[in-house]
Amino acid sequence: MTLYSIYEKAEPKSGFDAVPLAVPEKFSWAAALLTPLYALTQGLWLLLLFWCVLAGALIYASGVIGDEVASAIYVLVSVFTGFEAPALKRDALIWRGYAYRGDII
Repeated sequence: MTLYSIYEKAEPKSGFDAVPLAVPEKFSWAAALLTPLYALTQGLWLLLLFWCVLAGALIYASGVIGDEVASAIYVLVSVFTGFEAPALKRDALIWRGYAYRGDII
């Protein structure tokens, strides 16, 4: 079973804002495998910035630490991002003015 967190706009300005949003609490394969695209589609700009900086730093540091270690760090951060994607999305919704209304299983 999947736990969903329900969010809705405190003061909706249009019909679309009145629809509650459900955020599933589960591993996100899209966030783990396609992090930049996931960040763009979900509006997670800080995640996108972090990912670009991380990729650039790993490319730069791979000459010093080795390609295997750089790849392992990339995979570890990708898996971590997959697990943390629901929390990042919930934080983004709260930042945009959505209010937490409860959980549904």
